[in-house]
Amino acid sequence: MTTEITAELNELRSQVRTLKRMLFGVFGVVVVGGLLAATSLQSVPDVVRAKKFEVVNAEGKVVAEVKRFLGGGGIFLSNKEGNQIAAIAPIPILGGGMLTINDKDGEGAVTIASSADGGGGLEVMAKGEPVGGLFAISGSGLLALSSKEGNPTVVLTDNNGNGILRTYDSKGQETSKAP
Repeated sequence: MTTEITAELNELRSQVRTLKRMLFGVFGVVVVGGLLAATSLQSVPDVVRAKKFEVVNAEGKVVAEVKRFLGGGGIFLSNKEGNQIAAIAPIPILGGGMLTINDKDGEGAVTIASSADGGGGLEVMAKGEPVGGLFAISGSGLLALSSKEGNPTVVLTDNNGNGILRTYDSKGQETSKAP
C-alpha cells in the first residue's frame, strides 16, 4: 500500500509541476501580448491621409479645418461663433497663395497674396471693402488708398522708374497727377 501511495503522490507532484508550467506560460503570453499592444498604440504613423481634418471646440463647433480648396489645400480658422477669422489657401488664377485675416464677424480685414510671376500684395479692408493696398505687379510697385465706397483716393505708382502720384475726389474722378 505504501508503494501505491508513493506512486499516486509522485503522479500528483508531476501534475502540479505541469499545471505550474502551463500557468507561467499563459501568464508570459499575456504579459508579452500586453507589451506589444501598448507599444503599437504609442507609435506615430508616418503619414495620415484624409480629405478633411476638423478641430472642434467643447460645444462641437468647428474652429479649424484643413481641407481641399480650389485645387489645392487650405487651412481655415473660425472663432467660437463659427465665423471664419483666418485662412491660408491657394489662388489658382494667380498661381500663388493668400493669407486672409477677417474681423470677428468674418468680414475681410487684411489679405496678403502672391502670384506665379513673383508679384504680391497686401490689401487692407474695412468691413470687407478695400480701403488701401500695397502691390508689386510685374516688377512695379503700387500703393493705393480708397474711400469707404471703394473709390480710389490716392494712388502712387512706379512707371519705368519714375513715380506718379494721383489723387481722386469722393466720386473717383482724378483731381491731380504728379509728375
